[in-house]
Amino acid sequence: MSGEVVVAPALPIVAIAALPVLAVGAVALGVGAAAVGLAKGVKYLIDKRVEAARLEMEAEKARLDEWRAYQKREHQAMQALSRNQEQARELMRQLGALNLREAVKRLDSGGPTAVGFLNRQEQHAAVERVKESLENIINILGSLPDSFRADINGPFPRLVATAQRMRVEFHQGRSPLGQQVNTFQQVVQRTVDSYLRSMEREQQGRERLAKRADSLLESTLLYGHLTTSHHDELAELRQRLTNKLSVRQVTPGDLEFLEKRLTDIKASVVEELARQTMRPALAEAVTRHVSEMGYEVLQEFPEANQEELSPATFAIPGGERLRVVVDPLGRLRFQVYHERSATVNGPITDQEVAFLREQEARWCTDLQQLIRRLVEEGFGCQVLLEQKIRRDAIPVVVLDTEWEEAEENTTKRRRAQHKQKLARKRPI
Repeated sequence: MSGEVVVAPALPIVAIAALPVLAVGAVALGVGAAAVGLAKGVKYLIDKRVEAARLEMEAEKARLDEWRAYQKREHQAMQALSRNQEQARELMRQLGALNLREAVKRLDSGGPTAVGFLNRQEQHAAVERVKESLENIINILGSLPDSFRADINGPFPRLVATAQRMRVEFHQGRSPLGQQVNTFQQVVQRTVDSYLRSMEREQQGRERLAKRADSLLESTLLYGHLTTSHHDELAELRQRLTNKLSVRQVTPGDLEFLEKRLTDIKASVVEELARQTMRPALAEAVTRHVSEMGYEVLQEFPEANQEELSPATFAIPGGERLRVVVDPLGRLRFQVYHERSATVNGPITDQEVAFLREQEARWCTDLQQLIRRLVEEGFGCQVLLEQKIRRDAIPVVVLDTEWEEAEENTTKRRRAQHKQKLARKRPI
């Protein structure tokens, strides 16, 4: 017998909790994807809530002056990095085009032991060739981006000092060894290449930070529109983020701190959303299924509220009533009620109790079918309590309208049929 039943539909909140990811676009898609295993009604309501919150988030984000200013600064910085990289690549190409091998070989082979064997004209040409290459290297150094040349602690000052020293030696007639100039060229090449790689890393790092900041901002806005209990906390996080974006370049440490706080809040928001969404979805599913099973809706579930219970009443086919409550924790509470006319007084008779037990047994069978249907729809149901209604605790609903009186007459006929059936079963 199942006159009084408590069922806990196990909503897979863990699956929903995996939804909050970095990009809000992915959040919205993630809700749809991860909720496939959820009850259909829950999935529909979650998707609907998230889509509405996403639209509000996008509108609010577009109005944030701090975010627009940050995006403008980042766009300008990325453009400058792109220009500097193109400039550095062009200078690398020019450095690679300086072919000093033959001139260095002639210059460095013109020592005292070979004076008589080397054509002085060729030696002079080699000196001029190396000298010209040094001037080209100096010009290339001067063409490097301002950000490189302005770094007083970087390699630029030392490279310029070395180049000037070699230039002085040439002007004083003390030509440096060609291999020294060739080595200097290679050092400059490696330095420019290193600078180019550092700009690429900076660009990639700024792109990653911008995406994280964008995701963090969108998440605080999105989740702020999905919750009431954590709205102030999310607003504070958003304010801290926009403050940092408005005054300076945000750092990974800034984002990591805010992301950690957001992660803690998101888990609560997601569970809150799941439970809020589950109740109306569960109420709709129960109403739909018991109606298909022949139960008539006498009182629909009111709008779900987290603080109050949500009762509904159904007429059991053949008589008696079923009261259903979806409590704030999402549990289903079923209670079979005995119908009685307002004109009937006195204690419940044996005939009434027998009929109640018959309808209780019917509901017991129907309950198993209802649970199977809910499970098929995605609600993992677990029966927490199932017990027969004690005779001295049978709940009674008094019929006080003409329609209900007519229903009671139908019930009386069914009870009479039940009494005749019992009489036939008695031994003579």
